Amino acid sequence: MKYYFVIVIVLLWSYSSFAQQDVELMDVKQDNEVLLYAQNNRSEEVEITLHADIKGYTSSVSIPHTMKIATKTREKVLTLTPTQEIEHGYQFSVSYNLPGKYSIREITPVQTHIQSQSVSTEIDPSKIYVFSKNGCGRCALVTKYLKDNTIGYIELNTTEQQSNNRFMFDQLEKSGFKGGSVTMPVILYKNKVHYNIPDLTALLKSLDEEK
Repeated sequence: MKYYFVIVIVLLWSYSSFAQQDVELMDVKQDNEVLLYAQNNRSEEVEITLHADIKGYTSSVSIPHTMKIATKTREKVLTLTPTQEIEHGYQFSVSYNLPGKYSIREITPVQTHIQSQSVSTEIDPSKIYVFSKNGCGRCALVTKYLKDNTIGYIELNTTEQQSNNRFMFDQLEKSGFKGGSVTMPVILYKNKVHYNIPDLTALLKSLDEEK
C-alpha cells in the first residue's frame, strides 16, 4: 500500500504560537479504493469535521463528517470507491475543536491528491463499453441484451456525466467521425467504435461471438 502524507496547517489566533501537524491526513490506495485516515498527534482527544470535494468517487460516509479521535491515535475516516466516470479526484479540509474549550481551530483546505487518469489507462479492450443517455430506448435494449446473456459490460451515461460525453466524442473522432448526428448508443469494444448502428441485434450477436 502506498501512503500519501499531508501536513495540515492550523490557522492562528492573535498572539498564539504556530502549530503544525496537530492533525495529519493520510490517503492509502488499496486495490481500486482510497482509504482516508486522520492521525491525532496531540496529547488530548480531538473532534474533527472533515469537508471534501470529491469527483468520480462515492464516499462511505456523508460529507461533512464529524468524529472524535483519541490522543496519539490514527482512525479511518472514510473509504472512496471509484464510479464509472473517467475523471477522478479528491481534496479535503478539516477543522477541529478541543474538549472543554470554546475556540475552534480551522485548518486551511489541503489537497491530498488529485488524480486525473488518462483515458488510455481507463480502457480495457477486452470489455464492452456502452455509451448511453437518459430516455434512450435503444440503449436500454442493448444493456438488457447484455444482461440477459450474461455478457459483461460497462455503461457510461453521457447525460449524467459530462466527462463520459467528452470521452465518447474523443473516441468517435479517433475512429474518423467528422461531425453530424450520432444515434445512440455508441459501443466501444476491442478499440473499435460502433455508432449509428442500423441493426443493434446483429451487432450484439457478433460481439457475443467475439467474447
